[in-house]
Amino acid sequence: MSYTLRGVIGPGDAVRSVGEDLGQAVVQLKAGWWLMPWSPDAFDMLGPSDEDAEVAGLHYCHSTLASALQTASAFAPVAYVEAECWAGQCEHGAVVFKAGEPSFVSDFGPILPPRPGRPTPISEALARIGVEVGDSVIDEFDSVGLGVCRHAEDWVLSRKN
Repeated sequence: MSYTLRGVIGPGDAVRSVGEDLGQAVVQLKAGWWLMPWSPDAFDMLGPSDEDAEVAGLHYCHSTLASALQTASAFAPVAYVEAECWAGQCEHGAVVFKAGEPSFVSDFGPILPPRPGRPTPISEALARIGVEVGDSVIDEFDSVGLGVCRHAEDWVLSRKN
């Protein structure tokens, strides 16, 4: 089975701001966090990206998206995350924007299974925006429920149900 995730995660006001700027739907996650799913089609609809303004190392962080993240991070820290998994092999990458600047950037690449002291790039990014790990979950990724849907399109469909 495959799993893909590309999207903006953060508090509601900040994520809704990015969604409004880019004309994208947002969905509520667990524990009061929000997600704006980001598909390759949404990336392509923006047209050419200014490579100098992209977040290096992330495949779908278009310069227009990076600009929206900068603006939204004036409200609160926000994370943009990418994950692709197939047959047990996973690659993750993430960036966190705080106060208009990238404060954490992880290149997109292979990850090892998470364990204490070695978070995945997505869990590290989520921790940096304030996601906490509860007693009944494995990590920040699980805390917000990112395993509920397997693809960006599924998140949008789940919003309509």
